[in-house]
Amino acid sequence: MKAFVKKTLLTLIIAVMTVCCGAFLYSCNDGVNVTLINEQLESFKVSVKAGEPLPEIPVEDKDFEGYWLDANYTQKYEGTVVPDSDITLYYKLKAQTYILVLDFGENGEVALNMRRGYDEKIPSVAPDGTSVGGYSTDKDGEPTIVAGTTVKNLAAKNETVRLYAKYEIKDVSDYVIENGTVTAYTGTKKELKLPYGATKIAAEAFKDNKNVTSIYVPSTYTNIGFGAFKGCDNLEMLTVPFIGASKTEKTFLAYVFGAEKYSDNEYSFAAYTVGSNLFIGDEHFENLVIPATLATVRVNTETVEIGEGAFYCAYGLSNLVLDYPESLEKIGNSAFENCLSLGRFSSISAYVDLEWLSYVKEIGKNAFKAYTGNTDSKVEFIYPYSYSKTKAYLFKYAYPFTNLVKIPQLSNVEKIGEYAFYYCAAIDGVKFGESLKQIDQFAFFYCISLPSLSFPDSLENIGYAAFYACSGVLDVTFGKNISEIGRYAFADCTGLSQVVFTGEEPPILIEQKVFSNGLKQVEGSTTNDYDLVIDGLKIMVPSEYEEEYKSSFYTYVDYLIVAKTPMAPAYWSDGNEITTKFEFTDGGIVYVTDKNQTFMAEIDMWNFGSLKTYGTTCGEYYPMMYQVLTAEEYASLAKKDEKDEVKPLYANQKAIKLWHPDLLDWEGNMLNDLYFLINEIPQEVDGETYLVPMLEKSGIVANYGDLKKVGSYVVSVNKFGQFKVGTVIRVAGGEYSIKWQSDPEGTYYARLDRSVNNVFEITYYDENFNVITTDVYVRKNHTGSNSETELFKRDAEFISFDVLTGYNDSNRLYLDGLGGATVKIGDNTYSASVVEDATREFGDEEYTVTFNNISKNGTASDDLTGTAVFEKHTDDGYLIIKVSVGEDAYTFFNVTYDSNWYRWGYEEVKDVKVTLPVDSGDFFDNDWRYTRFTTITTGDAFILYLYAPNGKTEPDYAFFRYYENGAKLTDFGTVEGYTGSGEFTVNFSNGAKTVSITDTRGSFKLDDKNFVHYDDSEDMTLVYYVDHGFDVIDYQYTVKTDGYGNMFIHYNPSDDINDRYLGTYENSKSFPSPTATYYELKFTGNLLDKDGNKTDKVKSFWVLYDFASLSAWSDEEGDAQWYGTLASIYDKKTDRKINVVDSLGFMKYELVVDNYGNTRFKAFDYSFDANGNVVYTEVVGGEVAEFVAITYADSSIAYLIAVDKYGVGLFTVRPSGESRSKFVIVKDKGIIAYTKGTSVTVEIDKDKLARVGA
Repeated sequence: MKAFVKKTLLTLIIAVMTVCCGAFLYSCNDGVNVTLINEQLESFKVSVKAGEPLPEIPVEDKDFEGYWLDANYTQKYEGTVVPDSDITLYYKLKAQTYILVLDFGENGEVALNMRRGYDEKIPSVAPDGTSVGGYSTDKDGEPTIVAGTTVKNLAAKNETVRLYAKYEIKDVSDYVIENGTVTAYTGTKKELKLPYGATKIAAEAFKDNKNVTSIYVPSTYTNIGFGAFKGCDNLEMLTVPFIGASKTEKTFLAYVFGAEKYSDNEYSFAAYTVGSNLFIGDEHFENLVIPATLATVRVNTETVEIGEGAFYCAYGLSNLVLDYPESLEKIGNSAFENCLSLGRFSSISAYVDLEWLSYVKEIGKNAFKAYTGNTDSKVEFIYPYSYSKTKAYLFKYAYPFTNLVKIPQLSNVEKIGEYAFYYCAAIDGVKFGESLKQIDQFAFFYCISLPSLSFPDSLENIGYAAFYACSGVLDVTFGKNISEIGRYAFADCTGLSQVVFTGEEPPILIEQKVFSNGLKQVEGSTTNDYDLVIDGLKIMVPSEYEEEYKSSFYTYVDYLIVAKTPMAPAYWSDGNEITTKFEFTDGGIVYVTDKNQTFMAEIDMWNFGSLKTYGTTCGEYYPMMYQVLTAEEYASLAKKDEKDEVKPLYANQKAIKLWHPDLLDWEGNMLNDLYFLINEIPQEVDGETYLVPMLEKSGIVANYGDLKKVGSYVVSVNKFGQFKVGTVIRVAGGEYSIKWQSDPEGTYYARLDRSVNNVFEITYYDENFNVITTDVYVRKNHTGSNSETELFKRDAEFISFDVLTGYNDSNRLYLDGLGGATVKIGDNTYSASVVEDATREFGDEEYTVTFNNISKNGTASDDLTGTAVFEKHTDDGYLIIKVSVGEDAYTFFNVTYDSNWYRWGYEEVKDVKVTLPVDSGDFFDNDWRYTRFTTITTGDAFILYLYAPNGKTEPDYAFFRYYENGAKLTDFGTVEGYTGSGEFTVNFSNGAKTVSITDTRGSFKLDDKNFVHYDDSEDMTLVYYVDHGFDVIDYQYTVKTDGYGNMFIHYNPSDDINDRYLGTYENSKSFPSPTATYYELKFTGNLLDKDGNKTDKVKSFWVLYDFASLSAWSDEEGDAQWYGTLASIYDKKTDRKINVVDSLGFMKYELVVDNYGNTRFKAFDYSFDANGNVVYTEVVGGEVAEFVAITYADSSIAYLIAVDKYGVGLFTVRPSGESRSKFVIVKDKGIIAYTKGTSVTVEIDKDKLARVGA
């Protein structure tokens, strides 16, 4: 520093002397005194003439930054010339900089900001598992700069210089290298990164290494020898610069595993069936040289083509990752043929997004052809896995063994070769870009999960049977330039309903046999010659070219329709907002935009358990088929019987039918009775009122009213929800009939409201939707829900009120709105007339209804009196009604179905008898897992009712009922201080008692009695298993709970371990995740010995399950009510902190993972200071939205997936090293951890609607 200051001062003095003595421009005696002070507070004074430019101070490798007026450098001196008076100025000098890039090749690079004029240290940076020996200025040169030394002025100001790191793996001594070729490995590690000092791998270099699970071959390698990895039977991940021997030779993966030809790597098995169960047998994997464990292959250099047979019969391959996907242009013939696992990681039930397909221009023959089983097997039947005596017989038809579900938009593809996606039955959709010209024969044969097809204008030719038997396709739209469609291209597409052509010239339909819903062999033919079966198909053509299409499509002329303006979209509401939009086409297809699947949830009622229907896969935007019914069709369908008079639809109504081939009932048959009305009704849209077509819920078909009581009203509802009103009359012969009423004069539309139980409110509107009148029909003295109870027209001066009997010991209070009442208390039923409270309004506290003219069990009595007193009025109405009639009295709790009420039942548990489940020994018999394991002897019962708008731990009111021996109501009253934990007070009729809650399930002790909360949703069996595919299930955990707090755990991961535990459980917590809502139970109990007796070993477990996984099992006394899957079970609860590093070993993410797999994280970037030390900076935002933890059953981390906001994997984070304590970023993107994103939005198309009053 002293040297620097001296040099600076000398420079300044020389400069000043030059000014004073040279041209006499400045007067050293008469000039202005300028005092200059640097950042080190060293100063000197110069005398300069006023008005002249201020001098800049030149210093080598420094840039002069300017002058300031204060020592803190806060006030910049803005002048550019010497002032008139003396001045003190503070100046700064800034070191010039340049950029030094340390290039680590395939492992990335680090950019450093270096200062000129300084000796600066190169930081210690090296790719994970390596050490750097030095750096070279030439990519292929020898190192000239030693790692860890200092450098100075490697580049001029603001320029960039690149140094190429020369590094090697730390365990290089474990490899035998001869002349740049790895010939052997002598180490014991499972994860191998090959030496950078070599460029080739010798034949059989790693032969029969059963220990290795991951191999990384650097991108600098040029050749891999024959069978280099032969016998590496546990290999899970392989990273290579190319597929095969080199970029140009033997470009198929099987070569490096010991196959001379790609077809030498093969497997086979046959499918066998017993009923609906599918098994595999006659298995032959002896010629499978690519390990079945190999799930991920990564290519770390640019790849233009995936060659012929590249991954042929790669049985376990789930994902191919390309570091440079944009370079890929072609998929060769049979490249992924028979890759049974491609597209899905079955171990975590996650799909894979093969993004590189979006860059491909050509997809070759058989490229993704699915394996379809050995249908010619000589083994006609098997005994499945030797566990059963039942025979399974050979399935002699092709079966699609495939896991390919998700493919990206084929944006650049020009040609799709024959059989390219043959039998890829699981692909759930395909979209094409504007480059597509040709689709060859059988390309998408039997892709039965495709829902819809739309082809671009660029497409010209579709080959023979290209989309044959694509049963899921409902509609096909062609671009303008389609010129030829092959025979049977869309034949046997059972669901095909609509085909749309848009071009001026009709394409050639080869042999006029292109579209059909089925095929029928030509009678007498011995060849594959079939007639078309067409059922409901419509072919839409442009109106201006209708004649041309009729002439060209002569076989289909009866099915041609001219495209016209379709009817306006319709909408669906969940009661609060419009959630669903229906956009109709002319061809019988309606496209449904369904926010949160609100409409689908209404109609797909059987989507649970093992029956997976359309709602499972269709998402929030899906096609359905529809039919607008004619007046005659509507009348025929709406009739309840031959005598029924059908009321015509109003002018603002349409009747439609909806269906979809995959929308099934509980027996697996297509739902065929989805009928709806579309009502155009006023809705406000953006401040204006429009007639909006609303799809209405259909009603329960019934005639409501006493059909044998003359004068009684009848409200009749048909399957469309349309209604009519009539009165019962008697006709000739004494038969009862109904005289149907006409609507009031001027009625344009009428609406039935049944939102209130036992009340039928009908409002009639004129053509401007003004209310004409409202009629209300109610049941009088109603004691049940029978639709045949007599209806009356309500008198407005009386209130109607009905209490839910299910929450009131089957007792009932019903005020019919006609001045009548029905009261049921115990075994007695009373009917009475009503006198309303004259001093209070309904809604006031203690509003009292008086009962007169009372009959008891059908017998009138002048001595009986009674009242109903309404108390505790809230926003949800009255909470309690105290009713007394004669000697009977009962306090009703007006519990409603809304979320503000909670009801919990507690039973006095006197005895628990345990019957341990016994394994039947039959591999296919798992019923024993689902039997009840406890028999509970109970006594008294305690029911707690909470009215808690702010949540169940903060009730506004709490009530109880007490039942002797669980049956006889002996007391009721209020509860104070209930919060779900601690103590609360029960106000019995003989005095208050304080009780203490003893566990998180709410159990408590009252006097000497233990009251336990029974929850029927916890009477369940949870299982955790490994699915090996094709009905081979290996159960590892069985967890049983009885709803009373008892739990049994069976742990059987292998034949050597068969542990059983018995104890109790408490509710721990619940929480949502991106895909589910999880519940946790805490188990505390004992290990059992082989005889089922408790040992001294006490154990605690936390059991986690997804509530949505539960399905009904059985209502039989001896069976559990519910069954589901176990998400996780663990014996510790600790958060785990993980630092995620990049390939250079620097931290990029800091994660915390809890036992449930929930993660939170911070992202970091890094730089280096002048001393080469790393400096981390937290980064907010970025591409990573969250990390999804993949855990084992014991909650330990297998790996994590970094996903974007849509749930698509960007990379994974995996444990590295022998200790598995370090987590590194691995470039295996594409795993779809879950489907997530912004839900669809539904907007009303105002332009297609009529505005009211316009």
